[in-house]
Amino acid sequence: MEAIRAPRGTKDIMPEESWKWAYVLKVCRDVADDFGYREVQLPIFEHTELFCRGIGDTTDVVEKEMYTFTDRGGRSITLRPELTASMVRAYLEHDLRNQTQPVKLWSAGPMFRYERPQKGRYRQFWQVDVEALGVAGSTGGSGGHRFIPGTLPQAWTFKPRSGPQLRGLSQVSAGASKGLDRLPYAPLGAAL
Repeated sequence: MEAIRAPRGTKDIMPEESWKWAYVLKVCRDVADDFGYREVQLPIFEHTELFCRGIGDTTDVVEKEMYTFTDRGGRSITLRPELTASMVRAYLEHDLRNQTQPVKLWSAGPMFRYERPQKGRYRQFWQVDVEALGVAGSTGGSGGHRFIPGTLPQAWTFKPRSGPQLRGLSQVSAGASKGLDRLPYAPLGAAL
C-alpha cells in the first residue's frame, strides 16, 4: 500500500523551519502593536458571496483559484483566498464603524488558492494583512507603507549575493525558505 503524502501544493512546516515562522509572526505582532494595530482571528472559510463581492466575481481568484464547496446545509463555502474581505466583513458585522476611526486591525493565517504549484508558490500559504478601516481617501487604506518597512529592520538583513537573512538567525536563501523570503519584497498582504 502506497504511503499517504501531503496534497500537492502544500508543505509540512517541520521543527527545523517552524521556529522561523514563529519568529517572523512575532516580529509582525510586535510591529503591529507599535503602530497601534489590534490582532483579529478570522475564520478559515467564509460564505463564497463574500469573496465574489469583495474581490470581484470576474477576477482570476474568484473564477479559477478558489476552493469552494457546498456544505451540508446547501450553502456555498470557500476556503479564504485572502484576508481583506474577511477583515471588512468583521469590521461591519461587529459594528466597529462606531469606534474611533480608523480602526487598525491585523491578522495572519493560512490562505488557499488553486494555483499551479511551483517553487515558492503553494496552494496553501500564509498571509499577513494590516488594515486601517473607516477612513476615506489617501490617509485611509492599510497603512502598509509604514507597517511593512517597520518589520524589515527588526527581522531582516540583506547581504549582496547571499539573499535575505533573518536577523540573528541562520541564512534564508532565496527560494529555499519556501515563502519566507517573499515577505520583504511582496506587497502588503502577500505570502510569508
